[in-house]
Amino acid sequence: MKKKFEITIEERVSQVFEVMAEDEDEAEQIAKQKYSDGAFVLDNSTSTSQQMYIYDTETKKDTGWFDF
Repeated sequence: MKKKFEITIEERVSQVFEVMAEDEDEAEQIAKQKYSDGAFVLDNSTSTSQQMYIYDTETKKDTGWFDF
């Protein structure tokens, strides 16, 4: 008989963006604003790592996080 499992997948993505600023604080502020405004959008094809977590809803046991 089949059981129900909850699967959680987490991806880490990374992409380089350039900003012009007077110093690091201003660069951070500009980057946060551009990200918030949707000007900096990370491309899904830049995934650097993936993890999965499997939870057995019946036994309440889990696998812990593992790379895949």
